[in-house]
Amino acid sequence: MFTDTAFFKIVNGHNLLIEYSFAETPFIQKFPGPPSSDRWTPSIHFRHKDNTHAAWADGHADAQTMTFTNPQFEDFYRNLGFGWFGPESNELFDLQ
Repeated sequence: MFTDTAFFKIVNGHNLLIEYSFAETPFIQKFPGPPSSDRWTPSIHFRHKDNTHAAWADGHADAQTMTFTNPQFEDFYRNLGFGWFGPESNELFDLQ
């Protein structure tokens, strides 16, 4: 339900991390039905010794390790600590 997030911005050739309030899903979903195969830029930030903290809707919290990132720029995102945990799908973001 909640996790550490950030976004990067390139300023004068430097990668800067900025505040960002949303944990984007791995796959873009604009309409009801299955998500597209297009991916978002990851916003979950693994800043705690390669982990992110997650607080879940049932009230528990835990640390999660990155399991995947956007493969289009995988090395770039991994080096900045951005990706997702869990299965490579949107299922952890589905309230159903």
